[in-house]
Amino acid sequence: YEHPNYVPLVRRSFDRWYELERLTGRHLLTECGCLSLGLPESEVVAGVKQAAAQHGLPVETLAASDLRRRYSQFRFGDDYVGVLERQAGFLYVERCVQAHIAAAVQHGATILPDQAVRRWSANSKEIEVETSREVHRAARLVIAAGPWSGSVLGRYGVDLRIMRQTLLWFATADDRQFQRDRFPIYIAEVAGGHYYGLPVIDASGHKVARHYGAPELRSPMEVDRRSTADDETPVRAFLDAHLPQVNGPLRQAQTCMYTLS
Repeated sequence: YEHPNYVPLVRRSFDRWYELERLTGRHLLTECGCLSLGLPESEVVAGVKQAAAQHGLPVETLAASDLRRRYSQFRFGDDYVGVLERQAGFLYVERCVQAHIAAAVQHGATILPDQAVRRWSANSKEIEVETSREVHRAARLVIAAGPWSGSVLGRYGVDLRIMRQTLLWFATADDRQFQRDRFPIYIAEVAGGHYYGLPVIDASGHKVARHYGAPELRSPMEVDRRSTADDETPVRAFLDAHLPQVNGPLRQAQTCMYTLS
């Protein structure tokens, strides 16, 4: 929903994930429908429809009565609608990182774990990278520093901010009702913000999180990696209102970081 320009990137990424699965023999991408929920004029619903129309994507619009019939796990008023994308899915992120590393090594890369980059510089002849253990010199440098990119690239006018996000897993009344043959990936735009969740795929239960809605920070060092009761409160309120069967105890919590331009 964020912009139609993402669609060609996503289409290409599906091809590349399948290719990486074939090269490494690892299951990385699980296809699963994605349901966007909101008022007809909401950013989520209108954005998906705009992208689908521009790129000829097959999506299905569901009225409130359709939502109640097909996905009875949800509770939304008659003014809400859903847009279902069948060409969607989720990635096993840790496996993806491991697969990329394995493929890189297979192609001749050397992995140097636990070496923090202290600084880097470049001149007309070479690039120099100083780490916590040694100095490396090379002809080319690719910086993929994630949330640390702002501090690494800030002197070049790249102003990046960090947003702390919390992922929560809750027990459900019946996990079978939230398996991916019965329950989609979803993102819902409600009065309290945007919330997203995934089907139950293991013993941790239903994974759900708030999308955005937190302060922007200057550095990853400002991020508190512990989860607190304040992280649970707005998510629990969303579940009580719209997914009442996700009413069990909190089973797991993790923090992650968004990097924002």
